[in-house]
Amino acid sequence: MALFFKHIRKKLLNKKKFAKYSLYAIGEILILVIGIVFALQVNRWDQEEQNRTVEINILKSIKEDLKSDLEDIQFGIDLHMEGNASSEIILNHLENNLPYNDSLGYHFLASNYFTYLGYSRGGIESLKSLGVNTITNEKLRNQIITLYDMSYVHMLYLSDQSKDKLQYAVKNIFISRFDQGEYFDDPNTEILYDGAMIPLDYEALIKDTEYIYYVKTYRNGIDYYLGFCYETKDKISQLISSIDEELKELENNNYDFVF
Repeated sequence: MALFFKHIRKKLLNKKKFAKYSLYAIGEILILVIGIVFALQVNRWDQEEQNRTVEINILKSIKEDLKSDLEDIQFGIDLHMEGNASSEIILNHLENNLPYNDSLGYHFLASNYFTYLGYSRGGIESLKSLGVNTITNEKLRNQIITLYDMSYVHMLYLSDQSKDKLQYAVKNIFISRFDQGEYFDDPNTEILYDGAMIPLDYEALIKDTEYIYYVKTYRNGIDYYLGFCYETKDKISQLISSIDEELKELENNNYDFVF
């Protein structure tokens, strides 16, 4: 092609057709410019395709993490609701001076149920490493940031509060009132022994204001935590829906050439 254009230029110059040569030269420049613009546009389109693929993969990863988090939070809700139900049974027995029965051993144990939010971090860590602007939808980006940097952080704070209360009770309250109540310093294991916590002196517990105060305080803290769990569950479900909408838009979007 280059030899072809060179031949034409030489022919026009030899015949001293300068006007035609000028027009030809301008045309050749235009062709060159169009070629460059076309190449740049193709490169831009390729880069947009790569960016879109990365964004889609990140969103899919975050979505899978969120689905796992929903299951984890629901497990915590179920466990804490069971624990608070046991707290009510214990308080009813103690405050109404009801006789001891063997089932209370389980409820003394269950009233201290504790879970720690261990949310999935793969997707959000990948996003942070690439930069949050990888998510091009500003509203969706803000939803993600709000959930991870506010809702999850507050849930972890509430979990720490409950953990601190339970640690204090194990070291200072249970030791003189129950046959066992061992604490394991690993949030992935059970907090208390499986089975039951048997009071050493049930009659004394009926008048034990410190223990009753602890049960009520721990229950109230868990009640607040449960309310925030439900709120966070709603936010997660809304975020999953938003991600689904954005994925549909990204996967169906076709980029046009713009010159």
